[in-house]
Amino acid sequence: SSEMEIEEVVAMEAGKKGQNESKAMHQPVLLFPPDKRGRVSLLWEDVRRLDHCQYLNDSIIDVYLQYLLCNEIAPCRADECFFFSSLFYQKLVSLKGRKDFTEARRWTQSVELFEKRYLFFPICKEAHWFLVLVRNPGTWAEHAGKLVTPKYASKLSENDPCICVFDSMKSRHSDTVRILREFLISEWNHRHARESPLVSNSLSQSFGLYYCVQIPQQVNEYDCGLFLIRFVELFFAFEWKLFMDPAECKKLFSTASVTEYRVEIRDKLRALMSYQYDTANREPDAEA
Repeated sequence: SSEMEIEEVVAMEAGKKGQNESKAMHQPVLLFPPDKRGRVSLLWEDVRRLDHCQYLNDSIIDVYLQYLLCNEIAPCRADECFFFSSLFYQKLVSLKGRKDFTEARRWTQSVELFEKRYLFFPICKEAHWFLVLVRNPGTWAEHAGKLVTPKYASKLSENDPCICVFDSMKSRHSDTVRILREFLISEWNHRHARESPLVSNSLSQSFGLYYCVQIPQQVNEYDCGLFLIRFVELFFAFEWKLFMDPAECKKLFSTASVTEYRVEIRDKLRALMSYQYDTANREPDAEA
């Protein structure tokens, strides 16, 4: 069936339930992933964050990253990755003073974090989105105390563990990296202490070399969420090479293209909404 404008869907649903459209705007228009635990609800008011000059919120970020993982990344590659909720870092910050991340474990207890090749942390601090990528967390113990820091991440070997920050405003976020290291060390020791415990010294380079990747920069105050999503999408298209070569990165990734990216994301989410709506409201087969 042809795609419906989501505004029409909202109006129709409001009529069915005897609601006014203002109230309907606060009802879920998309649940994604539809058949997985931890799915995110997207409201119509969330979708409006994709309008020009609007700041993306956590629901848009989380839903679209899951969309990429489920629909645009090869399954063999997707299995190598874990995307944390954009709310996860806030949870870690709330626990930092206690130096005990036990309460955060329920977010990851069903995931073999250290068997993943890439861990993605979408983070919002002071109304600014950026991405932290942890590569090869499962090799930290074997590399502890042995890594020699190359000047550029492109000089790392295939199995070297590292932590990279992708920020469209060029901030280093060393405090954020410190908290993520503390969490991952805590998790490693919880799961693997008998095999090879890590000393909880989060400032040591032994627990993942730390780089700020040179990527294009935003020229306004509201496109940071789009840059974050674009970093992830292009990473899977070109992997390490793209972001280790700033000249190549600029060819494929401009500020203008990020602005246009709003429309592309909105269209894909509209298609998902229409599909879910059509599926939920499909008439039973007359012969069934």
